[in-house]
Amino acid sequence: MDGPPLELWFWIVTDEVTKRRRQTRYRMTQSDALERFGADAVKIDESLEVRAHRSTHTSDFLKRALLRMVDETAGSS
Repeated sequence: MDGPPLELWFWIVTDEVTKRRRQTRYRMTQSDALERFGADAVKIDESLEVRAHRSTHTSDFLKRALLRMVDETAGSS
């Protein structure tokens, strides 16, 4: 089941060790950034990446992968 698209950004955050401001190494959602780094996390607007949202359940991913493997195996016989 598809959901709304994921909107991901790089963020300017305070490094937990050095206490210096830095950019995150990977993009994350606003809720993830606020949960991880708190209210002082600043979104870098021009870094927006929109991804099609797929089911987040690992079991759904595994089911699709297994079905692909079965289809590929059946096709090679």
